[in-house]
Amino acid sequence: MADEARNDLLVPLTDLRRKLHQRRPVTIATRLAGLTVSDTSVDPASEVVVDVSLEAVSDGVTATGSVSARWIGPCNLCLDEVFGDVLAEVQEVFSDATADDDVYPIGREDVDLFPMVSDALLLELPLLAKCPNGGVGVCDRAPDLAEDKEGEEVVAESEAGLADPRWAALDALTFDEDK
Repeated sequence: MADEARNDLLVPLTDLRRKLHQRRPVTIATRLAGLTVSDTSVDPASEVVVDVSLEAVSDGVTATGSVSARWIGPCNLCLDEVFGDVLAEVQEVFSDATADDDVYPIGREDVDLFPMVSDALLLELPLLAKCPNGGVGVCDRAPDLAEDKEGEEVVAESEAGLADPRWAALDALTFDEDK
């Protein structure tokens, strides 16, 4: 499937390179797997949509437009899987002369948009995901984390005031103070 996605992002250039400043709109919808930053990744089950305009310029081709995708990852507070949408604006140059690091390479007959798409999406993925309606330090499940299974409120021993079930295994630890 990865090779199919890479092939979807290969755009032929034969008609575009005939005349300087000729433009062609390109819209591609494909699935990409393996794009991950920290624990957040582009959802491999959802489509990545590339909507760019390619323009022939003297030293190559420019791509201007946007790349959008859906991301998934664990909430940094409750660890439930959360998701969201990412939109990356792109304005990049593809050229035969790749001496400059700010330029993507171009093929003889086609342009591979995959490096541009992956760079744009990876830069826009959230490093720490949080529940959609939560703020900084707030999670939609925060009240649930402070209740035990019978629905009674748990008395927290920490200064934060909430007992977190993820740390419950630490309560079983005992230390021998005589040594």
